Amino acid sequence: MRSKLTDGLRYRPQQLLTAQIVLPEKTYDNRELQAAFVDRLLDRLNALPEVESAAITNSLPLAYNFLFSVQFTTSPSSDDQRVFCRSITPAYFRTMGIAVPAGRAFEPADAARSDVTIVNQAFARRYFPNQDPVGRTLRFGPNKSATIVGVAADVKNKALDAKADEEIYLPFAQMPNLFLDVAVRSRSGPAPLVNRVRAELRAIDPQQPLSRVLTMEKILDDQVAPRRFQATLLGSLAAIALLLAMVGIYGVVAYSASLRTREIGIRMALGAERAEVLRLVLAGGMWPVVLGICAGIPAALGAARALESWLYGVHAADAATYAGVAALMLAVPLAASYFPARRAATIDPLAALRYE
Repeated sequence: MRSKLTDGLRYRPQQLLTAQIVLPEKTYDNRELQAAFVDRLLDRLNALPEVESAAITNSLPLAYNFLFSVQFTTSPSSDDQRVFCRSITPAYFRTMGIAVPAGRAFEPADAARSDVTIVNQAFARRYFPNQDPVGRTLRFGPNKSATIVGVAADVKNKALDAKADEEIYLPFAQMPNLFLDVAVRSRSGPAPLVNRVRAELRAIDPQQPLSRVLTMEKILDDQVAPRRFQATLLGSLAAIALLLAMVGIYGVVAYSASLRTREIGIRMALGAERAEVLRLVLAGGMWPVVLGICAGIPAALGAARALESWLYGVHAADAATYAGVAALMLAVPLAASYFPARRAATIDPLAALRYE
């Protein structure tokens, strides 16, 4: 299930270690100290040979550490809008594996600027439909504006089964804060990096703890766990129901064949082949199933439409899913009907004629 849920992530969770840092306000009581701490930590992390890249943001996908919103307008005459905002260091997109299909990502030189921003594709579709947003200006109040320099791919930041919200990204140095999410991409595996990251943090501030140290894959596993449990539970109940249906079909077909023992004996005495008797009994057991599938597929389509918001990784009208379920629903009763049909086909005609 996890592979389906993570198909639309738009970032690479493999080899990614994450952690949270909450800076004490008494020690880091201004923006300059917060930005300086981040720069020192990233310099030390990027110097580690096993680190491919490292970045810091106010909130990683699915983390909800300190996600905030900002108010903006797209022109002097437009109404104020509010949108989620993430402050990120320049290597954030590279570290997370997020594509920037239009424009560019932030560069180190952007840290000293307050007039650049990046938006995601959902933002571009809503506020600049059929237009290129790169080069457009967003206004954050009467005295602050920023030019869009890039469009990042939509990321499932809120939930794996939710659409991406409109978001903008700002350079972290322009909007630092005390709540930090750290992302470190390893060249080999993230687990051995834990102690190294702690050591580099202690070298900067021995009193500063590192909390919630998790791989991004673990975060995704935690997100998927409730769905996995539900799917396992429903799958188990469905398997039990299928087994009971198989036993029931077997009993009904066997009983039906026993009621037709004399008929089968007469047919065989008149020259009917065993294969014909086998087909006769199988058809009696399979026709109700075929009719049930024909009636059930439209009903299932209607129910799937009503439950579409609960589905993820499969469309409400996914042809492969319906074909697979229909094939299973045919295979199970066919297997259940085969043995009584085979037994009926091996009846001795003389014994069948004497059957009462």
